[in-house]
Amino acid sequence: MPCSPQYVMSNGKPMWPIIQQSLVRLQQLSAARSVTYRDLESPPLLRIGSNRSLTMSQLQAASLLACAFFCLFPYRSDQAQSKEYENFPNPNFNRLYKSGSPAKIEKLKCILHYFRRITEKTPNGVISFRRYKLPDDSHPQWLNSRQVLCNLHLTTGKKIEDIDCVLQGGGVLGSGCVQEEIRFSICPEMLVSLLVCEMMKPDECIFLIGCERYSSYKGYANNFEFDNDYRDDTPKDNWGRKWCHLVAMDAIYFRNPSIQYDMKYINRELIKAYTCFRLRKVATIHQTLFGIATGNWGCGAFNGDKQLKDED
Repeated sequence: MPCSPQYVMSNGKPMWPIIQQSLVRLQQLSAARSVTYRDLESPPLLRIGSNRSLTMSQLQAASLLACAFFCLFPYRSDQAQSKEYENFPNPNFNRLYKSGSPAKIEKLKCILHYFRRITEKTPNGVISFRRYKLPDDSHPQWLNSRQVLCNLHLTTGKKIEDIDCVLQGGGVLGSGCVQEEIRFSICPEMLVSLLVCEMMKPDECIFLIGCERYSSYKGYANNFEFDNDYRDDTPKDNWGRKWCHLVAMDAIYFRNPSIQYDMKYINRELIKAYTCFRLRKVATIHQTLFGIATGNWGCGAFNGDKQLKDED
């Protein structure tokens, strides 16, 4: 628990009140009648079919995560989901507090460590969430393409966390604890996307830009464990965002793996990958473009064929 010796800060103060601070601040402003409309305004939602971005400070993200920690977002819990939000994930942490997999406790350790870090030193960076829909007139004509495939570099023995669920975050606030859930646990600012991003369609993707990593870990799935602090020294862009662009791109779950070789499903995965990696106006460092790093996207629990996905 946050009140245990393990969750006491270096100055001797317990962590439990730390998560409450941003909520108490709003209460104080309301009591003093100095709160403004913008203090209470909810962040804009990135809905299906839209091309728009949402940028906020890391401190604003922390306030939203404090609300999620105390399950304060209305109409978003599994039991009270309104039709307006039926295609949004539940951002409240209520499922994480229920009994179940030991990995839930380890994910909570990551989140509590995040609150400790941002309280010991207030972050001054910025994060962005961008939803992108491929224009209807930009769908590629694969049969007419003469584009040469780029080189692939395969690496073994290293870890990378992919996102392949139609609702970003997957089971991070439940019992899930594989690639996507691990990434959201060690980079808790990504959890804000559960609040603002609707589920993805086949020609859509979501960019999570600048989210900082706070925890190191060991193990995987039921053996996942919070390990220690992690200092993210990734440089920042001119906006103050970490140079880390993570793309949420959902793969098809194949209950019957043999059907993935049908052209209907191959075309769907091709469109998804093209939507995510299509060359657009992008920010660069030293006038160079970033490469793309991925694990076995859509394989593993989704039963995808690794060789087929490489060709996609």
